[in-house]
Amino acid sequence: MTKINVLFIDDEKKLVENVAPVLEAKGFEVTATTDIAKAIDALASISFDVVLMDIAMPPSADMDAKALSYGRKTGIEVVRQLRAIKPDVPIVVLTVIRDRAILSDMRGVGISQILIKPEEPERIAEVLKRTVQK
Repeated sequence: MTKINVLFIDDEKKLVENVAPVLEAKGFEVTATTDIAKAIDALASISFDVVLMDIAMPPSADMDAKALSYGRKTGIEVVRQLRAIKPDVPIVVLTVIRDRAILSDMRGVGISQILIKPEEPERIAEVLKRTVQK
């Protein structure tokens, strides 16, 4: 079986350190980063099967923090940038946000699946596999 190649973007270093090894143990190839710019560069140069990312992240230096609700919509802007680079790569969101308007915005930019934190790494792995198989 071919490994599923995952780009994992989250500003919580501890979460990245905890989830990435579990996914790798389940047979995924994981490129994990807490840096938005590095994630965008990686997507442009590597063929990923799926993106797993947070929505509430601190804006990068090139983003307007106020316009992005001080980080609550940063991920939505990142999704737009990722879609511009690779429109067909499915995106699974892992977030603490429960705000209906923001969840609606996420669906509107083409999010494949939304998982609410905290989520078990095993469940994340299941969702990623199902998303890629669609």
